[in-house]
Amino acid sequence: MVVSRVVAILGGAAVAFGLALPALPAYAAGPTDVYVEMPANGGDDAHDCSLANPCATVGAGIAAVASEGTVHIGAGTFDGELRPGAAHKSVTLAGAGSSGGASGTLLTADSSADGFVLEVGEETTTLTGLRIRGGSFIDALVDGTGALVANHVVLDHAGCNLVVEPGATASLTDSTVQEGGSPGCSTPTPSAVIAISGGSVALVRTHLLDAAVNVSGVEMTGGTFTADQSTFDDSAHDVVQNDSSGLKVIGGTATVTRSSFHGWGFQGVRVAGGAAVLADDTFQGNLVGVNVETGTATVVRSTFQDELASVQGTVSVVGSVLGSLIGGPPLTGIQECNGTITDLGYNLATDASCGFSGTSRQNVTGLDLDSGLADRGGPVPTVALLNPSVAVDAIPGGATYGASATPLCPASGSTDLRGVPRPAGGACDAGSYEMAGTTTTLTAPTTAKPHADVDLGSTVVEPQVIAGLESPSGHVTFSSGGQTLCTAPVQPDGTAGCTTSGLAAGSHPVTAAFTPATGSTLHASLSATRTIRVGTKPAFTSAGHTTFVVGTSRTFTVHASGAPGVRITLVKGRLPAGLTFHAGKGTATVSGKAKRSGTGRHRVTLRATNLLGNARQVLTIVVTR
Repeated sequence: MVVSRVVAILGGAAVAFGLALPALPAYAAGPTDVYVEMPANGGDDAHDCSLANPCATVGAGIAAVASEGTVHIGAGTFDGELRPGAAHKSVTLAGAGSSGGASGTLLTADSSADGFVLEVGEETTTLTGLRIRGGSFIDALVDGTGALVANHVVLDHAGCNLVVEPGATASLTDSTVQEGGSPGCSTPTPSAVIAISGGSVALVRTHLLDAAVNVSGVEMTGGTFTADQSTFDDSAHDVVQNDSSGLKVIGGTATVTRSSFHGWGFQGVRVAGGAAVLADDTFQGNLVGVNVETGTATVVRSTFQDELASVQGTVSVVGSVLGSLIGGPPLTGIQECNGTITDLGYNLATDASCGFSGTSRQNVTGLDLDSGLADRGGPVPTVALLNPSVAVDAIPGGATYGASATPLCPASGSTDLRGVPRPAGGACDAGSYEMAGTTTTLTAPTTAKPHADVDLGSTVVEPQVIAGLESPSGHVTFSSGGQTLCTAPVQPDGTAGCTTSGLAAGSHPVTAAFTPATGSTLHASLSATRTIRVGTKPAFTSAGHTTFVVGTSRTFTVHASGAPGVRITLVKGRLPAGLTFHAGKGTATVSGKAKRSGTGRHRVTLRATNLLGNARQVLTIVVTR
């Protein structure tokens, strides 16, 4: 970096000529909270920077704060060229901005700025709720051993919005980096919105917007870069005129997960050295999704749509949807894949250019992708799968890939780019989008009479794992043993119900299956099984007494009603000598020749049983001579 080199040269010259450099000022212990306001709001650098008497410049606030503390900056525009770390201070610069720093506090480069608004060369500087606008300068330079932590911050309109050099670190969360790459950004690489020559940079739920022509969103020549649930968007959408990439990896290692790349005139991701791992990402409307010239790239569970080519060069692909050619016949020479593609399994492509085989499929129809990027819930726009896409449940639960058997569809612990849990329904959807799971419940009576009207009901719910999911639409089918009993549409409140008279006597396991409407982005679901016992309860219909004469053969038949058929058994008491009980279904008998020793009155208890319950009868048997 120009700034770093200038300081180094001056330091070397001082040593060579025996000059003494001025010592850093010694800061006395100060308050942990200081305040800065515009002069119109009472700010004055002659003040002590207290809440009642705020300073007028951010530099004065930094000078006044203790070795660790917060500079509270009011609304307004303040000049930059700030070096909190040079004073050996870990400082939080807290602006008055709304979420993302879109309004409130603005830091800009003053006329004497040495190439940046903020330099973090030592210690940790935290930014929150403010905007930095560097013009032709750099918004934030992180070098030396500095660490920048930014939350709800906007870095915009600069030569380079963020420059990170070897040994330094930067992380941005819930922030926006935009409109960078203008002339005048002196970096070790060509101008970029974020330039990384070493160290590490991490983006979380951060939007990178780039309208400059032929300027990369992120360009790295070394170090590490990670991004999660972030957006890389060429906001000018000038694909045919703009030779730019969302991420250009010349050296180092980049890992981008659950993010989207949109509208880049060259490639969404370009690897020209180094390595990139891209998982659960969406590539939409770029000239080419991923291009690898030298180095390596692995694409995992990602979706490509509306591009001249999904991947080209030397790329490994697994569990992905390559749907760039959807929407009409491809142009001559345009195809999903160009180059040496390593198929790691469970991919779906609309043509045969990738050479997919085995668990992967080519020349696929029925992907049913959304027409473009859309807000489908969560922090990142994406291309949705629409019911009944063949990509749904295309990756079986427990699937792995590669020689190290890396999990591709683990039972839990992974999500799509929106944060929707994978898998839904026991298997994972191919690509970056997982249809949100639904839960279907069933209400039904426990008993019913044969072929009588039975009311069946259900409720379909989409658990709000993320905000912004659609409400269920479609129909519920109630069935038993492979027989459809009835079907009902899902109402706006998620309920569905219908009546059936198709249940004969017996035990019937019933389920309710939700089928989403065509174009829905919700997953089908099946209720737990509920058993309905259909029939009538047992009842004895024969007399409760009978007479046998000693020495005379006779049979008394016991009858009981009930559906399904009842079984009659003797459960208590003993028959007179010479008589025998024969249990049966629907009927039972008492028969034989009573013996003299059995003369008298005898009581036995009979039971009739079916699946709806049981009934008892006391049978009196009189034996006479």
